[in-house]
Amino acid sequence: MTQGTYFMHYRNTGGSSVIRPQGGATLAIRKMDNDNLVVAMARCSTEDVFCKSRGRTIAEGRLNKFMNNDRDGVHIRIIPVDNDVLPIKDTVDLAIGEEMAELGYY
Repeated sequence: MTQGTYFMHYRNTGGSSVIRPQGGATLAIRKMDNDNLVVAMARCSTEDVFCKSRGRTIAEGRLNKFMNNDRDGVHIRIIPVDNDVLPIKDTVDLAIGEEMAELGYY
């Protein structure tokens, strides 16, 4: 893992309060030179058992591809950082947490 990369894991709840072993998402996050955050996501199929290490490998690979200017087929989110008051993970969750909840991820 590259130093300076943060990871977040969203687990599949299917809309209930029970976390399911299948499905979920892993985010790889890195701060850019302009203080924006760049975020890459790896989603786990609801047919597969969630694996943090595999999700980290895939998400960070996508992030590295983007950072190396190889942007074909890589979906990345750029999240502006208005201030340094919130920690990085809280900033990301504030920006995309509602979307994750709509997908049934917690």
